[in-house]
Amino acid sequence: MQVQQNNNFTKIGSMISKRLNILETLIFLLFLLSLALKSAGIINMTLPTILLTLLAIIYFFKSFEPLAGENNAQVIFIDKLIWMSLSISTLGILFRLLNSPGYNMMIIIGSVSLSLSFLLILSVKKNKPQVAIFDKRYIIRVILMCLISLALKFTPSNNLVEIGLIDEIKTEITK
Repeated sequence: MQVQQNNNFTKIGSMISKRLNILETLIFLLFLLSLALKSAGIINMTLPTILLTLLAIIYFFKSFEPLAGENNAQVIFIDKLIWMSLSISTLGILFRLLNSPGYNMMIIIGSVSLSLSFLLILSVKKNKPQVAIFDKRYIIRVILMCLISLALKFTPSNNLVEIGLIDEIKTEITK
């Protein structure tokens, strides 16, 4: 049963991999547009939530894709760690924008693992420059997601409320 489930995840990961650049770019641009519309008060968080959830799912399944070529265990580990970390960071960003509990831990875990992965990538590229998997787009993806996550973590909630990215937290006192 477990082997069949892993095979299914691998198939999904391979299918996503073929379309990753297009899907990721399209979803990210639509997310930015929806976030601008949310900030302007035109829409609520439904569309940005759907888009970030889709992006997190894509990153999750991408981690199951088998790597082509002769890659050692270190490269395979770093690749899987990065895709899982991207998924966690994306969900942390989503939780932050929804003011949901747990965003802080998800952003910390995602950002720290992305930062460590970035250092591992630099180490691999230095020792084995022929490793083609860690191209510029890959590295930019890691840095950008880490920076966005950390920016949302350290920006005070009232600043995010002022610009319309998150809704004001309403607390009710029950009698």
